[in-house]
Amino acid sequence: MGAPPAPAKRGGWIWGLVIAGVVLYGLYYIGTHNQQGGSGTAPTQPAATGGTAPSGGSAPPSGVPVQPGDSGPGESNAALVQLQDVSGDWRAVNGGLQEYNVKWTNRSNATIRTATLECDQYNSSNEVLSQNRTTLNGPLQPGGTGSYNPFMMGTVQQGLNQVNCGIVAVFPAQ
Repeated sequence: MGAPPAPAKRGGWIWGLVIAGVVLYGLYYIGTHNQQGGSGTAPTQPAATGGTAPSGGSAPPSGVPVQPGDSGPGESNAALVQLQDVSGDWRAVNGGLQEYNVKWTNRSNATIRTATLECDQYNSSNEVLSQNRTTLNGPLQPGGTGSYNPFMMGTVQQGLNQVNCGIVAVFPAQ
């Protein structure tokens, strides 16, 4: 007679579940806490922010344009651009500018397929430090409002005091 058979090992599947859970949590943590700049990354729903100042900051005076510079690729739709409202907040996250609590309202009579959002950073002298753009994917129906998850919108510039965002171009549905 030979040696008795070795007892079967149990519990390996438990360790597999534990390891899988740790890996999934790690990926979740990295995805929510290590977000990098948002150039070229479009939010999954319509969005924009409306110039909420950081603690101690102030909004630019009414004469300061929300989007300094060129009007963007939607010049022929300037009337539709004027009928778009955006609101939200911003914060610095790991050196990047994060937009959150973002809502876009289409006050026009046209369905908007996509829009171009521009966020401008200002210093305390209301000088433009940077301009960043992203495409907002619709469609957004007439009178509709879209809300977006937080997204990154460029890198925080040294001396940042205020951020203003607005729609600079729209592309109606065809």
